[in-house]
Amino acid sequence: MGSGYQELKIVSDTLAKTLDGAETYDELRSEVDKVIAQIEFALANKKKERVPPGHFTRQHAAEYLDVSPNTFDEIIRPKVKAKTIGSMLRWSKRRLDEYMEED
Repeated sequence: MGSGYQELKIVSDTLAKTLDGAETYDELRSEVDKVIAQIEFALANKKKERVPPGHFTRQHAAEYLDVSPNTFDEIIRPKVKAKTIGSMLRWSKRRLDEYMEED
């Protein structure tokens, strides 16, 4: 079984322990909120891990430069040459960095 199953098993086990230890509704709700926050944190970090190290999709390039995809399309995309890899356009991290260093 894949790591997705293992992650869900960990969450399930943690939630089961949380439910067993809670004595009141408020305590239960508080513990469930903590587990949800841990899951959200783990998912956010997992998304960050998916950003490819050398070449970016449009979305990843926009995230890397901390701009919206629309701003990327309007301002940066016309000035930074993309490379086609398979059927996807990719922007090199090096070229994006060079663009940002221009005066």
